[in-house]
Amino acid sequence: MDDDALAILNDKPVMVPGEEGQRDINIVQAIIAAAKSGEEVKLMK
Repeated sequence: MDDDALAILNDKPVMVPGEEGQRDINIVQAIIAAAKSGEEVKLMK
């Protein structure tokens, strides 16, 4: 987040696009769901 804030303040491109961050969140949520259910959780594209 620090790099994102600096990029915004300095009018530079961010290092990691939001889509990549959203993908990471989806993966973490799938891991949590699988751990709670004991079942395989498929990721959607």
